[in-house]
Amino acid sequence: MKQTIKFEIECGEKTCASEPGKFCRFFQVSRFGTIPSCKLFSEQGARGNWEPLEEKDGWLQRHPECIRRSKEDGN
Repeated sequence: MKQTIKFEIECGEKTCASEPGKFCRFFQVSRFGTIPSCKLFSEQGARGNWEPLEEKDGWLQRHPECIRRSKEDGN
């Protein structure tokens, strides 16, 4: 059986934060705060490390799958 679950997140267009310090509720850090990742779309590797999010110009970028699956309100 397949089911679809829809929910809202608050984030930037391409970043995990909508403003400095205000991150999406699915943002997490692991390995003693050294690996920023997404609880929804990152996979845990064999050594227990989560797939890290990319950083660009001081901002953590949303996971590519998050961007792919998202739609803005009204679309």
